[in-house]
Amino acid sequence: MNPNKKDFLIEIGLEELPTYAVRTLRVAFEKELCGAFDDSQIAYGKVQAYATPRRLALLIKNVATTFKEVKHFQGPPYSIAFDKEGNPTAAGLAFAKKAELEHESLLQAWRSWRDLSENTRPKCIDYHRQSSARATETLLCSLIEKAVQ
Repeated sequence: MNPNKKDFLIEIGLEELPTYAVRTLRVAFEKELCGAFDDSQIAYGKVQAYATPRRLALLIKNVATTFKEVKHFQGPPYSIAFDKEGNPTAAGLAFAKKAELEHESLLQAWRSWRDLSENTRPKCIDYHRQSSARATETLLCSLIEKAVQ
């Protein structure tokens, strides 16, 4: 087995449920927990869901032990973020501060935008910042909580 991936099993005890509700609950729990993994960009493999009137369980194979969080920042239009000479305006500097973007990186964004043809230029600054790797286990409790609410 890959040391960077582990199987994850969660089992939840339930009050006695009617049979018709068990399948619906199993499908919903699988959908919500997998959606939470996807939203957090945590890689995983095959998912097996199990349910009885008193138990609900998911076995998720090959869950990545680490993940990198990606934050997306939508900035102002280039025409507002930079003046005609390519210097950042107050709006551009405020965006850079919010996105924790270094001044040189902001200028590089403008240079890259300037070099594009008129019809392929994006209207607004769009920035994605990837965090350093974090342990998946630090996020599991909140993902489970999100899935069962």
